Amino acid sequence: MSKAKQQRRKEIKAEMAKGKNRYILQRGFLAWGIPVYIFYLLLTAGIQAIWEKKTYAQSLKALFPVTVILGLVVFGIASYFIGRHHWRQLLKEAGPKYRDKK
Repeated sequence: MSKAKQQRRKEIKAEMAKGKNRYILQRGFLAWGIPVYIFYLLLTAGIQAIWEKKTYAQSLKALFPVTVILGLVVFGIASYFIGRHHWRQLLKEAGPKYRDKK
């Protein structure tokens, strides 16, 4: 087995040792949900500013609080499913020995 494969197996085992919930939180919510949500929020404000001929600050303020709260809920739920999908991919990569640890 190559050194790269051995290193990847060690990384997979270390990630799995931390647990499913922590992995979903890190990979789903922190690594995907928050960055994508911030990008979505800024892009929405920019499009609104152009479309409605407002300043960027005005359109950003118009998004608060309803759009922000709704976005947090939607992206929070979506990030859980993204993290869960990544966990399943990790189990597949780890091999049949670890697939029972769902």
